[in-house]
Amino acid sequence: MISGIFSTIVENDSFFAIQKLQKSGTFSTMVKKRAESRMVTHPLGTEIYSVKQVAESLGLSTKTIYEAIDAGKLKAKKTGKQFLITREAVREYWDSLPEATKQK
Repeated sequence: MISGIFSTIVENDSFFAIQKLQKSGTFSTMVKKRAESRMVTHPLGTEIYSVKQVAESLGLSTKTIYEAIDAGKLKAKKTGKQFLITREAVREYWDSLPEATKQK
């Protein structure tokens, strides 16, 4: 008998459940909480991202994103210690970056 096979059976933004086949032939189910929340839909209908999510998606450091916010190149809202960035703000920032040219 094959044991140790995992399959996700239920999934949402906050939790997911995993079913594992035991050596006895029965299944055990584990419910896990996601370590990091996914994007949140703003009441106005746009996605909201954290500095870390923007940095990871653009392949940049969080320091670069914070510098862009401080320089006014990337629009963000601050709530407490956290910056919130809309999809549109990320697109505007991306579009404002210079085109790459081939180095000679």
